[in-house]
Amino acid sequence: MDRPSLPWPRWAQREQPGSIPADWGFSLVPEERRFTAQILVGLGIGRDPTSNVNLFENGSPVWVTAVLPDGVSAPVDVCADYDGDNAGAFTDTFGFKYDRRITLNPLASAEIFDSDGDQTGMVVYVCDTDVDVADAKIAAAWGQAPGIASAAAPGLDLGTTAPPAATFFAGKGAQLALDPDGDGLFSPGDTVEYEVVVGNASRVPIASATISDTVPAYTAYVPGSTTFNDGVTTTPIADSVSGSPFPLDDGGVTVNDIPVRGVFTIRFRVVVNSDIPVTIPSIQNTATVFVGRESARPTVETPIDRDPAIQIEKSTLGQDADSPTGPLVRVGDPITWTYRITNSGEITLTNVVVTDSVAGVSPVYVGGDDGNSILDPNESWTYQATGAAIAGQYANIGYVQAQPRTVTSGATTIRAITSASNRGSASTKQSVAP
Repeated sequence: MDRPSLPWPRWAQREQPGSIPADWGFSLVPEERRFTAQILVGLGIGRDPTSNVNLFENGSPVWVTAVLPDGVSAPVDVCADYDGDNAGAFTDTFGFKYDRRITLNPLASAEIFDSDGDQTGMVVYVCDTDVDVADAKIAAAWGQAPGIASAAAPGLDLGTTAPPAATFFAGKGAQLALDPDGDGLFSPGDTVEYEVVVGNASRVPIASATISDTVPAYTAYVPGSTTFNDGVTTTPIADSVSGSPFPLDDGGVTVNDIPVRGVFTIRFRVVVNSDIPVTIPSIQNTATVFVGRESARPTVETPIDRDPAIQIEKSTLGQDADSPTGPLVRVGDPITWTYRITNSGEITLTNVVVTDSVAGVSPVYVGGDDGNSILDPNESWTYQATGAAIAGQYANIGYVQAQPRTVTSGATTIRAITSASNRGSASTKQSVAP
């Protein structure tokens, strides 16, 4: 049953000689940004389940009151779906099932009892289509009803606030729109498409929602790329004609009439700066969505992939001998080849391997590491190999490969081996002294 127009309590009380003790209380709900058009009851049992007396007593209902904007005095209809299962005996205007409909004047209250004796999982919501869901709000609590619950077991001397349930949901996503290097990862120079999704989570239409966003740091907005989709049709959102061309900053845009179960999506594109500092591991983007006094700030973060790069420079007897003839040496004299390996990319490298095109020439590490056994960006290591001069003109080539090392979320992960090799060549000419 329901009992409208009962006093809205901060506590339920029983009078006893010489005192007025409070049996239970609950936290008051702040009006600013906390009232919504629907309530989801958590714990809502009607009696002490451990008691063996009064087995059918239901003495702890849900208390609900309606709050309307200043100057609005018309009553509002509130519907209760006892089990939150959309399986009640009645159907509202938008096809949702409910069990009880109550008409409340502003700040009047009602007690709502589930016929099975347990209010747990009850959904209470504004179901009056004549009042904007962004303006008509409700607050609720669950707790013992004086005069109904037993003074002793199975009565429950307790209660709590029933938290507001969101009128809408909002989400943020990002995907690659253009991927010049074809690696499927977010990299400098890539075009990223962001989307903001706003959906109606209530059982009545939403009159309007305001959506704002900013162009993320280290990116540039793609002019004319912002669009709006109402679930059926995609239409462009014009760029701003003053200030930033991005249409979602400076107050954002307002979309109207989000239907029950409706989902609206706004998309826009940015290009990741090619010179984004290597110290920036990811790009974060946050939107702000307002529906009446409710708000949400969905965020998405995209890690930035760094491409590995490595260079090798080979010298013969200290000379950069990339083409003949190279240094002249006597047959049989010792020759030293030096290989200078430099990390010219933006990420650290491990498992550096240096080889030579001539069989038997095996470069070995000489120095350059700062002690961490990792080839850091702009760091150079030196390798050397030795041999003896033979008669005639000849050349050999040095090769290097390394493994990119990625650090994410405080943990080190090794990618699949990526070959990053650059050639360095050298030639020597031997002569026999007369």
